[in-house]
Amino acid sequence: DLLLIQCGLELIRPFSDCFSYESGVQVFEAHSCLFGNKPKSFVKTKHGWILTLLVGVSSLILPVVVQAQFDFTTNVDGTLNISKYTGSGGVVVIPDTTNGFSISSVGTNAFQLAHLTSVAFGTNVTSIRGSAFVSCSNLTSLTFGTNIGSIGTSAFASCFNLPSVNIPGNLTNIGSLAFHSCLSLTAITVDASNPAYSSVAGVLFDKNQTTLIQCPPRLAGNYI
Repeated sequence: DLLLIQCGLELIRPFSDCFSYESGVQVFEAHSCLFGNKPKSFVKTKHGWILTLLVGVSSLILPVVVQAQFDFTTNVDGTLNISKYTGSGGVVVIPDTTNGFSISSVGTNAFQLAHLTSVAFGTNVTSIRGSAFVSCSNLTSLTFGTNIGSIGTSAFASCFNLPSVNIPGNLTNIGSLAFHSCLSLTAITVDASNPAYSSVAGVLFDKNQTTLIQCPPRLAGNYI
């Protein structure tokens, strides 16, 4: 038999041994009694929580609302924040939306120590918070979306194998030590339209080039 459960807070209480809901945050977790050893996270749809189960059968049919490699919290404006990465690493693309909800930020420590090799941000991501990608030592490719506006303190610190960074025009707030100890970094380039930052020969400056913000540790040759 096919059982459809509309998972509102009231209806889910009989399943409390298997499910939990974090109050004030639109993150729904189904635990190991249904999913094996690895919890999964669900994003709330416009019509409530929906799960489709095959009763008496070990398999579980999951709808497209599931973003299996991300846990989400909700920002005050109703957009989503990636609070934790649960994937296995490799190439990661952060989409613009999931189930009709915009993904606008990446939370503190969300990807810390993840085995990423590449990450590309959707155009709706405007904020990357402090230490979001700290110690992602396998990261070699970083692509910001066009609407990224701020990067928090130590956001990409200790990404030892990151070779270069391209700062887009809307990125006007880079926190201190954002790329600290990125030991393979050879160049930081800035889009000419950026009103806050500029670059000269791969070195990051403020717009007026009166303050040197970061000289990449692997920049070749002499720099005066």
